[in-house]
Amino acid sequence: MIVRLVIVAAGLSCLVFVTGCVNSGREATETAPQQRGDRVPMGRLGRPIGSYLTIEGVRMGAEQGKVGTKTLLVDTVNGSELEQPIGIWIENVEALPASTRCVFKGYESARWIGIPQEVIEATGCEPQAGWQLWRYFVVTSTVRPDQQ
Repeated sequence: MIVRLVIVAAGLSCLVFVTGCVNSGREATETAPQQRGDRVPMGRLGRPIGSYLTIEGVRMGAEQGKVGTKTLLVDTVNGSELEQPIGIWIENVEALPASTRCVFKGYESARWIGIPQEVIEATGCEPQAGWQLWRYFVVTSTVRPDQQ
């Protein structure tokens, strides 16, 4: 009887493994945005994430709150002035110069940060940040200030 259970368990493991491989391939295809026709999420700058943009602005200072040296207060996107400037984190630069107008080309991207509520409830951990989609700008080239 013990041997039978082991064989059944081994059979189920193989079945689960094979089913998992088949399902995971199908799930990957079904969840890919390009496959289902889903729209790409909007970025903070008013364009879909991944859109190639030219942004302009000045580094945010302490008067705008707790921000790092890589947060740009964007006031212009693709030559159009925004109704209200938007602060966004800038990737692929060392640090933004203080009080200097910057112009960058690149795209907005995003990643999930924090810990999901279900994980907090299951583990009892105390997160530093709530589960959220964090949007940031990836610089592909600097227009101003001039690169040296």
